Amino acid sequence: MPPVTPGEQIYAENLHHAKLQISVQEQMLEWVHAMMVLQDLCLCQLNCALKAKEEKKKKGTDQRKILLADGHGRHMTNDEFITVLEEDKKTCKDNDVRAAKKHTTREK
Repeated sequence: MPPVTPGEQIYAENLHHAKLQISVQEQMLEWVHAMMVLQDLCLCQLNCALKAKEEKKKKGTDQRKILLADGHGRHMTNDEFITVLEEDKKTCKDNDVRAAKKHTTREK
């Protein structure tokens, strides 16, 4: 092997350091990509849970719940029952209008 000059030795050390930096950067990229995959999985689960919760909320009050609210059945022709149903429909419409307004303000 020919004798190594000081300049060649410096270049060899710099090359070695550069290779080390590249390998560390590649490892960091692998870790970041793995983290992104895990975050995506968690976000998908959260989005599914939120969507299910919103759909459940969107259904509003079930008329069966109103009919059997106190554990006893009611007559559907009872004035009190009819009033409760009308209030429920009004509340659902108000909620829909409020949600629509909220949605349009977010888009702006």
